[in-house]
Amino acid sequence: MVRSLRQILPFLITERYLRKVLSTPLSEQDYNRLARRASLDLVGLMLAEKHLPDKTKKIIQERLRTHSYNQKNRRLKRPKHSSLLRMLDIELTERCNLACHHCYIRQPLHDSVSSSTEMSTDFLSQLLDEGITLGLKAVRFTGGEPLIRPDFIDIYQAAADRKLEILISTNATCIDETIAATFATYKPCATSISLYGWDEKSYYRTTGQKDAFFKLINGISLLRKNKIPFDLKYPPVRLLMDNRSRLDKLAKELGNKSSLPYVWELILRAHREENLNKQIRSQRLTVQEAARERTRIKGLVAKEYGALCSASGKHFSDKLMSCRGGKDRLTVDASGHLQLCLELRHPETIYDLRNGSLHDALQNFIPPLLERVIQNREIYDRCGHCRLYRRCLMCPAVSWTEFGTLEGISEYHCRVTHCQAWLIGFLEENQYGWQN
Repeated sequence: MVRSLRQILPFLITERYLRKVLSTPLSEQDYNRLARRASLDLVGLMLAEKHLPDKTKKIIQERLRTHSYNQKNRRLKRPKHSSLLRMLDIELTERCNLACHHCYIRQPLHDSVSSSTEMSTDFLSQLLDEGITLGLKAVRFTGGEPLIRPDFIDIYQAAADRKLEILISTNATCIDETIAATFATYKPCATSISLYGWDEKSYYRTTGQKDAFFKLINGISLLRKNKIPFDLKYPPVRLLMDNRSRLDKLAKELGNKSSLPYVWELILRAHREENLNKQIRSQRLTVQEAARERTRIKGLVAKEYGALCSASGKHFSDKLMSCRGGKDRLTVDASGHLQLCLELRHPETIYDLRNGSLHDALQNFIPPLLERVIQNREIYDRCGHCRLYRRCLMCPAVSWTEFGTLEGISEYHCRVTHCQAWLIGFLEENQYGWQN
């Protein structure tokens, strides 16, 4: 077991790199988030070594106590979970009260087809019960906008009654006194709120709803009144990216205690609507802009970027599903289909829970899916020999949203990864990771 952070520092990265990262003061919430994310990544754990709040120290010490250290690949090894299923991301609806053109899943608020196929409260309660028998500890309610469902409080209470950790992803415009009081009774462990502007006009331009900004302010005011913790984020659409200082100012005024996250990627439509995909592509950052967003640490040099590549837990494999999808965290869409993640909705990768069960899916459907082997020879010849593979964001979910297949290579994502390496100096400009 690892007994000291300093024990593994020499194996990973230079102290100079750590000083660069820690030169900007972080909030306690930022430190805690970083520490929790570090369970599989030595880099993240190292970054949290200095000037730590007491709570963060406890989080890190717990990671050191429960994780073993593999000196060969220089990373912490997550302990095996006794449970088959640790967490479920449950999409309560695809519908939303906003009309953002950049959204990967949104359906109109009053779409009768979508609402008619949504899971009922009873079905969701039974799903949670079955999940608990498999070791379920946490659930995240998302959408669409999950709070538009008239039975949302009943669904939330069902999870609360079962003592599950609850996470909420919302635009906060539907939070009223009743919902805030429910959250106050059994507090969610995380409430993630998306910002779509900094005033009434910008909110209307992004969401198509004139009163959305005032509803956001009201919703967040109710959360603060009831002492419900929340984090703010925003999508990387052009209008917002060009006005980040205004978003940062609003976030501070609203009481956000952590910095707004860096973002760069807009995901295409999960249901492959090409007319809507054109709108999303038009909002995307250019390759150069996206690469600069990914290069978050100023002064990062080529040697240290190479250390980051080596420290990542992502290794090339002939298995198609080489990410953490399907390991101990799964997704259920609004119609009751089990998925490896929110974006991956290829017909061959979804399981209908209404005609089956979580037990059957975990025993008979997921294992063969995770053993599926890559068939596209180009992935072996190109990605399999690329020095940047561990920093690349290509995966079957990206392939599905980009091309409608499981084994496509997105030139946009590939170029972003390479442009970052060029900016840092890890590769010469126009040199590719699979070239000698």
